[in-house]
This record gives sequence, C-alpha cells and structure tokens, in this order.
Amino acid sequence: CGAGVAFGSQLVAVRVHNDDSDYSKAASLSRAGGNDAGVYVSSWGSRDDGSSTERPSQIVFDAMMDAIYRGRGGKGTVFVWPVGNGRLSFDNCNYDGLANSPYTITVGSVTYEGDIAPYSEPCAALHVVAPNVGFPGSKGIMTSTVQNRCMEAQPDTATSAAMVGGVA
Repeated sequence: CGAGVAFGSQLVAVRVHNDDSDYSKAASLSRAGGNDAGVYVSSWGSRDDGSSTERPSQIVFDAMMDAIYRGRGGKGTVFVWPVGNGRLSFDNCNYDGLANSPYTITVGSVTYEGDIAPYSEPCAALHVVAPNVGFPGSKGIMTSTVQNRCMEAQPDTATSAAMVGGVA
C-alpha cells in the first residue's frame, strides 16, 4: 500500500468485548494504559442514533485517568477518539462523554476532496479531521489489514482516528 503515516510502528491490540458493559470498557482502557503503547486509538463509542447521550461511568473514567497519568511507566498514554458516524441521524459527538472528553484527541473525517464526510458528526470537541472516503466505493485512501493486505479505507471516523494516531 505504501509507507503510510505510521511506517515501522508497532501495534498493540486492545479489544472491547461485545457486551458493551462498563466493565469491558474499563478493562480495555486499563489494558491500553498497562502496555508500552504511547497512543491508544479507539474505534468504538456511543450509539450514533441522534438521541442517546452517554457519560462514562466512574469506573471507565478512572481507568482512562489511570492510563493517562500512569501508562507507559509514568510517561502517560494519549487517547485518540473518533467523533462517530451518526451525522445522517443528526447525531453530535457532544453527546458522547468519551469523544467530548478534554482527555481525548477527537477526530472527524473529510473526503478525498476536502469536504465533510457525510457520516462524520459535528461537535464542539472536534480537534482535528483526517482524510477518508465519503461513501463505500468512493475515491479515497488505502489502508492495510493486520494480515498486511491492502484495502480501501472504510467510511467511518475510526479510520480517520487511526490515521491521526499513526501520525501521533
């Protein structure tokens, strides 16, 4: 695919189980802070339905704070978070307590042409945007899989967040 934005970097996979419980989220954030990775890139967030608000529970917030202040042997961990994909549902990342946290770098998506991606949520917490595709099959960027295969980037803000995490 090419050298990319994070050539030569190493990844640490931290999985959030599908049960979407506060315990699973906190465990994921704790594992992120407990390894040698300096940057944690999320690909999960609250529902993108335009009507749900989500504040992180105390256990989730505490796990994030622990990773930020004590991760990497006391050097800290940086969290990069996607704004969400609910623009067409009139969602806004201000409703997501982790995306709008002052402790995260919040990332939106723009298309190859520089327009706002049709799925990328607006919000006051948005720090930066990164390029991505507009809709499936539209002209965009290439990425690689864990198996080192080239593929077109997915139309979601998590892909843009991964690019920002790679730059960081």
